[in-house]
Amino acid sequence: MSSNDAGGVSKFRAKYAQEAERYKHDKDEIQNEARKLEAEVVTDRNRADRYDLAEVFLEIGLVVTSITLLSGRRIFWHLGIVLGVVGMAVAVSGALVH
Repeated sequence: MSSNDAGGVSKFRAKYAQEAERYKHDKDEIQNEARKLEAEVVTDRNRADRYDLAEVFLEIGLVVTSITLLSGRRIFWHLGIVLGVVGMAVAVSGALVH
């Protein structure tokens, strides 16, 4: 092995050692960003669950209120309004999820 080859090999090793260090640093940054995004996904999932639950309450309230037309009983009207209010409250709580 000549001295040029040894110098070239050492430069090659130094260059790739530097690249490996840079990749290690980049990996940590990417991993931190991934953790932040995972936390954001969890928050959005919780918010979506609340909105889904709110929709269920609103739809049930609508159906129960519609029963008033068939039965003529006011209890269904009041129950439907209560369920609608609960649905709106759950939707507002979904907007407040952090």
